[in-house]
Formats: sequence, structure tokens, C-alpha cells
Amino acid sequence: MRVTLTFLHVDLENSNGCEHDHIKIYDGEDPAGTPRMTLCGSTIPLPVTSFGSALIVRFVSDSSIERAGFQAVYTESASGMFCVAVF
Repeated sequence: MRVTLTFLHVDLENSNGCEHDHIKIYDGEDPAGTPRMTLCGSTIPLPVTSFGSALIVRFVSDSSIERAGFQAVYTESASGMFCVAVF
């Protein structure tokens, strides 16, 4: 089973190196590893598919600039499950 995460909307604080508000996507169940993707700003990335059965989405925000956030959907390849998350 694999998981695909697709971003529909991204509106986060933009900064060099994404040191303020950002999203990090980790493959697997261990957020201590190297992220597959780091996002900030408003560019919608291509979908990301896990190598195994899990992805971790880690959202970090500070209090300096407020933006709309992000919206993403994920699909599971084995069962076709569908979920929408709005943050």
C-alpha cells in the first residue's frame, strides 16, 4: 500500500530556507529522518507518493505573519480511501 498526498492550496509565509511557517513531508513513520519535501510560500508542489505505507505531514507556524494555510488530500493506493484536510 502507498499513500499519495496532493496539495490543492498553499498559502504560507514565504522566507529564505522556509525557516518560519512551513510544511515538511516525511516518508515512513519516522519524522527524525530527512524530509522528502519542505514547503513555504504559495507554490503548489507536484503530488508526493510514499515509498511504503505512510507519510508524515508536519506543519510549523510562528506568530509573525498570518496566512490562509493549506489544503491537501491523500489517497491510498490499495483501498482508494479519500480524505480532505484543511489547516
